[in-house]
Amino acid sequence: MRIPVLLVLVLMLGEMAFAQSRSERPDYKPTAREMAERLKRIEAAEAKRKISPSNVNVTEIKTNINCEAGKKRVEEALSQDMNLNNVKINIHTGALKVSLSDQDRYDHLIKVINDLGFNVDQYIADPAKAEKACK
Repeated sequence: MRIPVLLVLVLMLGEMAFAQSRSERPDYKPTAREMAERLKRIEAAEAKRKISPSNVNVTEIKTNINCEAGKKRVEEALSQDMNLNNVKINIHTGALKVSLSDQDRYDHLIKVINDLGFNVDQYIADPAKAEKACK
């Protein structure tokens, strides 16, 4: 009784070793089942990447925000209007860092900041609003 069990174990281990080594050969062609399993793993990884924070673009935008009052107004406006809570503004350089997922949100961000009287990239704010921007 022991010999057949031992023989089965040896054959199973041999098959496992063969399965591992054959995928490393250059002429190896995977079976349809192996391809389906590989495709499932790739799709699962893609789905994780699509919703992961690393997929969202962190954009650095040049502005002329150079005061604490303006920084606070812009952060509040972006939080309320666009639901952006991860906004970082450097008042010494005017750089604004924000996570955006598409061009439409960038266009809306420009409008919100311009309406507060601040320049964004090459988009200049209305001079009448700009006078009141840091007050």
